[in-house]
Amino acid sequence: MTPQEAIQIMIDAGATQGDIAILCKVTQPAISQILSGKNARPNYTLGTELVRLGKLAQRRKGKNNEKN
Repeated sequence: MTPQEAIQIMIDAGATQGDIAILCKVTQPAISQILSGKNARPNYTLGTELVRLGKLAQRRKGKNNEKN
């Protein structure tokens, strides 16, 4: 999973770019740049945090689908 994919998964799960930025302690424009591909390679710390959160959102979304 790339940081860009992770952001999209979180957005699909209902988060906003602002929500993601707060969780990662960065600005919303930084998240927007990663999502748009303008910053395809964020620093290691941010990239790994985005992937971690993306995987968490993916698991939660899967659990919600099991309930329906």
